[in-house]
Parts: sequence; C-alpha cells; structure tokens
Amino acid sequence: MAGTSPERIPDGPDLWFTRHSGLAFGQNDGSLPHILLAAHAPGTHGISVMRCRFDKGLHVFGTSLHHMIYLTLAHEEKITCRIDDRKLDHVARRGNLTIIPEGAICTADGVGSDEGLVLVVPKETLSFAAAERSNKGASVIERLEGEDPILLRLGMQLAQQVADNFVAGPLAWYELTEAVTRRLVEVHLSATPAAARGMLSRDAFARVIDCIHAARRRPTRRPPRRANGCSRYG
Repeated sequence: MAGTSPERIPDGPDLWFTRHSGLAFGQNDGSLPHILLAAHAPGTHGISVMRCRFDKGLHVFGTSLHHMIYLTLAHEEKITCRIDDRKLDHVARRGNLTIIPEGAICTADGVGSDEGLVLVVPKETLSFAAAERSNKGASVIERLEGEDPILLRLGMQLAQQVADNFVAGPLAWYELTEAVTRRLVEVHLSATPAAARGMLSRDAFARVIDCIHAARRRPTRRPPRRANGCSRYG
C-alpha cells in the first residue's frame, strides 16, 4: 500500500530472505554472502530487495515461495543455473536477468566473485497487477538469462532508496515498486497460464484417463486350458 513505510531488514537478513523466499544463499566454503543492503515493505504484498556479494563462489538452492528476480551487477567466472529441468552454463555479465517463478526449484553454482540484486515479488502482487491490466491468469516467463535495462534501473533505484535510508519517503518507494510490477506485467508475462508445478496438466491427465478406459474395454484373455478342460494354472 502507498501508506506502508518500507524498512530495513534487521540483523540476519540472509536468514530472513531464506525464510521469505525459500532460497538459501551461500558461498562455496559454506559461509554466508555479504549482505550490502536489504529492505521490504511490511505486509503480505510488498516487494523485498536485497543486494549481496559473493567473494568465495556462489551457491543458491531451494524452491521459490514467490516470484524471484536476480539481476547480475558483477560476475567474472562461469556459473551453472538450473530452474526445474532446465539448465544453463554461462558467464553472467552485468545486467543479466534471471526470473524464477513461484514454486520453481532453483539451483545456481559458480566460482569467483559475484554481486547481484534480488527482488522478491509476491505472487498475489503480480496477479493483482495483471488483472488490473486485463492479463488475468497470465503466468511469469521463466528466464535463465536475458536483459531488461529498465528493470535493472528500477531495481537499482530501489536499492538506492535503501542506501539513503528512505529519505524520499514511502510514496517514492511505492511508486518504484509499482513500476517494477508494471514492467513485469508488460514484458515478462505469458498469456498462457502455467501448469501447476508437480502436477499433470489437464491434457496429460485426460490422456491417462483415456488409457485406463481403453484398457478396461480390452477383452480379458483367459488362460489356455489343457486337454482335460482344466486350466494349466490349477
């Protein structure tokens, strides 16, 4: 809401983000990344932002509880990303965009250093924004790589709001988060609803039912009988 004041996440923002997002962020030696800033607007529909730096390799894993956006700010080495059954090995340059839909299983592993900006967008927030723009039922487009300079600029402006201790006030934060959701709806939504993850689609389920009915209609083969009229099974 416009009147909800954003606030910095207190001590342990990495653990807060893990609980809130479903994804764990770590370095390859088991240590936590450096959290440069982290903030959110209290409530169930607010967008959260975190800027983090990995100096000893990157390791991310988990199942996303919300729509997640990762914007690469600096990276020097190869990284392997997986979202559900899709995999990509690449070097993520500055501005690379990764979008992890709500409910997706995600892992990322890399060596060297990395710095990124994480935006957590609640599913309800994006669904409401899509319905307002007549895109009800649309689904987020999963992206392992890509670019969106406008989304990068908006994310950096949100991070700057946090760095400046929200001197521009809650309205400025609200307008930026509205711009983020508007950009996602305009560019990163598909008109086709996504099938529920972990479940059969309606078409696949119908094919299974057809196979069951076909098997039941198929005549049952009786076992052959011996010359004395008894079955060979008894």
